[in-house]
Amino acid sequence: EEPARFWDRPMIIASLGLTRIAGHSERCIAREYDLVIVDEAHHLKTATSKNHQLVKQIRRKFLLLLTATPIQNDLVELYNLINLLRPGTLGTQAEFKGRFVKPGHPTEPLDRDRLRELLSTVMIRNTRGFVDVKLPRRFAATRMIVPTPEEAAMLDALQASLREAFREEGSGRRRMVYANLLGMAGSSPPALRMALARARASESGLPKLPVWCEIEPQPENSHPLITAKDHELLGLLRQAKDGKVLVFTRF
Repeated sequence: EEPARFWDRPMIIASLGLTRIAGHSERCIAREYDLVIVDEAHHLKTATSKNHQLVKQIRRKFLLLLTATPIQNDLVELYNLINLLRPGTLGTQAEFKGRFVKPGHPTEPLDRDRLRELLSTVMIRNTRGFVDVKLPRRFAATRMIVPTPEEAAMLDALQASLREAFREEGSGRRRMVYANLLGMAGSSPPALRMALARARASESGLPKLPVWCEIEPQPENSHPLITAKDHELLGLLRQAKDGKVLVFTRF
């Protein structure tokens, strides 16, 4: 709430989202830092992104990038991270792609030994075995949940509408919106309702959905739809032996 006071501190912890906001970004890049640490640094993987450009502008003596996923879709993402740390280490992007990226296979490197040698000058890879972390045994289970007839009808209708929209007007940005809608529909009807409300209020553009009237935003005091997933979760919660449960959800 007080940007001037916040950015005047000798040590600062801030999210990238906060730092990008007008009033904060100007004060952040106006200073010079001894050390800048970026956690979840794969959010800087795209050189043209606001996150990448922001960190690039920060004046610092040292930069430490921490990530468990330096490559997600393309080796160029790794190039962009290294270029923040020490520009020129991997040459220009065109030189890097020509020498180290296998044509048609963006995540497969050429000349692995030379690439590994160059990366070793700026990157430390810590594996679980190397740091000798003693983790308790993990029990993982996947539960397949059959949606209720009402949920299934909604999902089928939404998917049919979006499939048609992909064919007719599927630009890159809109396709991302459509894909997110499907993800939210799979999460829960309330998540989908909120997404549709936001998308309709913005300039995202949406196809005409036959299920629109069924998933219109409802009054806050109305009872939420209990889904098949909700019933499954409630059953699992009742099985918790000590009563302590931590639930992670995307939406």
